[in-house]
Amino acid sequence: NRVDSELVIEMEKKEKYWREGIMNFKIIFKNIENKIVEDVKSATYYSIIIDSTPDIAHRDQLTFILRYVASSGKVVERFLGYIPIDRHNAAYLEKEVLN
Repeated sequence: NRVDSELVIEMEKKEKYWREGIMNFKIIFKNIENKIVEDVKSATYYSIIIDSTPDIAHRDQLTFILRYVASSGKVVERFLGYIPIDRHNAAYLEKEVLN
């Protein structure tokens, strides 16, 4: 019927809008990530900080933070993100960090 057709058209418009927004967000995030990597590569000293914590649904996730000394001498910390994890043993965590 006509109402269903109009609803489908409206939903498709919203889906297109959200899809474009998500793509823009991914591009922005990638640019920020590239800038952080560039800064860390030029730093004399840096460290990778990881920590495991459960999320609100009680799934374990690994937090990645980079800490480095900028060319100005200022200590900088940058949050890189979370990834879900299944185990806590050293070999598994090492593999996740290196990936």
